[in-house]
Amino acid sequence: ELFLLRLARGARLTKVLGGMRMRKPPFVRPLLREPKSELRKYLEDNNEEWRDDASNADPSYGKRNRARLEVVPPLDALCEGGLSSKLDNLRRQAEAVQAWIDAEADTVLAARRSGALPLATYREAPEPVRLEVLDRLAADAAATDGSYAVPYAVLCDAD
Repeated sequence: ELFLLRLARGARLTKVLGGMRMRKPPFVRPLLREPKSELRKYLEDNNEEWRDDASNADPSYGKRNRARLEVVPPLDALCEGGLSSKLDNLRRQAEAVQAWIDAEADTVLAARRSGALPLATYREAPEPVRLEVLDRLAADAAATDGSYAVPYAVLCDAD
């Protein structure tokens, strides 16, 4: 459902497909990629009870629940039960693309002289790299000068 919510917001390709991260301090999600069926089986084998949050079954509780309950099941049926694995394949591809974007953005930002980025270097970079460079520059500005914090937060919300 995270994929669908990001898609609906108009996020960039690598952000739409990026998925939830297993590690994003201060959180660590070691079981994130484990199928629910495997987790349930493990608990059953160890005489433990599975617990569901009742609010997750209420489509009126929010967009995430509506996506999970009303949109994902038909998509999964179209994929003959393979939606999760297909999205996981796309996520891995998006991670590879993001790694390339990150490396290229590092190269562009390394061209800074006295903090200034040569416009020609910026213009020559592919659009996804330029967007990453802007993200980083805005994040740096927000970290050093709170006046950029609110506008940057608004920009990040689109991703």
